[in-house]
Order: sequence, then C-alpha cells, then structure tokens
Amino acid sequence: MMKESLTIIEDTTLEPRFSLTAFLKSGRIHLSDFYNQIKDTSSSKHYLDLVSHITGITKEIIVSPSRRRDHVVARKLFMVLAYRLTDESLEYIGMLANRDHATAVHSLNTLPMDYNDYREQYKFTRDWVQKASDATGISVAEILSPPDRMLKATLKSMGSGV
Repeated sequence: MMKESLTIIEDTTLEPRFSLTAFLKSGRIHLSDFYNQIKDTSSSKHYLDLVSHITGITKEIIVSPSRRRDHVVARKLFMVLAYRLTDESLEYIGMLANRDHATAVHSLNTLPMDYNDYREQYKFTRDWVQKASDATGISVAEILSPPDRMLKATLKSMGSGV
C-alpha cells in the first residue's frame, strides 16, 4: 500500500478582514454595502469609519476638540451608533472620541434635539441620521430613542415598576 503525501501550503499573505481604503477604491460606495463590510466586527472603531464616510468629515476631525456644529453632530452620531450597535461601554466609546463617558451620555440625549432642529443651516443632521439609518438597517426612531437605562429610570419614577 502506497502512502499519500500531504503537502501543507502556508498562506503568507495576511489580508485584513476589512480595509476602508480598499473598499472605497473598489468603487462600491453604497452605504449598506459599507455597513455590511463592518458589521461582523462589531467594534466601535468601525462606526467611526462609517460616520466619517456618511458625513465626509475625517476621523481625525471627528475626534478633535473642534466645536464646529457639523463636527459636533458627527461626533454625536458616532457615539450614538456605537452605543446602539455594540456592547461596548460608554467609557470606551467616549475614549475613542477623546471624550469621557459623560459626553457620550450627553450625545445620546441631545442628538434627538439636533435632529429636530428645523433651521435650514442645520438640515445636514437629518440627512446624516437618515443615511446612518439606511446603512445600518435600524430605524431613525431607534437611533434617536433615549438610552435604555434612562428609559427604565423614567418608567420606574412613573410607577411602572420595571
């Protein structure tokens, strides 16, 4: 009986699981495709890429100390998406944006107010939230809903006994 030889070939090319640069160069710029590329990794860092793509603002500017309205709204949108779509703590999400957890909580509470600001110069907020909703598949209402623990505290104070 003849023994079969087994040849093991090592793959020396280590390609990253997701590359924003490669994705953008591929010409597929559909947000839902972009989200599908990153959703399996479920890391807050990837939502920073998504928000940067939606808003056209670089990641560096999003996490910068800038207080320009569009930069602040992009930062809030990142923190809200990271909170809604990952299990990471508010401290970690805040750290990624060079902020603390209190700023992340503030973002969760104030993005709905920004969304409902109908002044023409702030129209971009509604567009960005809608694009984020389209890309991630979660509703605008879910993106803008209050944080779970705040909702529970409100219901408890109203006597629901959650």
